[in-house]
Amino acid sequence: MKRKVKFKSFSRPEVKDGFAESGATTKQEIAVGITKRFPKLRPRLPRFRKPWMSEDYRMSIFDAVGLALTFSSLSLEINETENKRASIFYKNFVS
Repeated sequence: MKRKVKFKSFSRPEVKDGFAESGATTKQEIAVGITKRFPKLRPRLPRFRKPWMSEDYRMSIFDAVGLALTFSSLSLEINETENKRASIFYKNFVS
């Protein structure tokens, strides 16, 4: 049985753009911003990484949350645009 699953991919720059308004440009700054929004994640926030250090495995938590927030944000924008189009279509159809 085949099932069709819709999916959407986001590039790293798209995710970074979502956090640019708050001034976060690096993964660490984005992670800190996420902990401000979700304080329960604060204990999972890795220490600041030096360039020669490997990335902490816990950073993947913040990658996932950042991706989810990006999806949520962009989905709202798309839905608002679609709703505006639908209302314009409806107004033109009814008139």
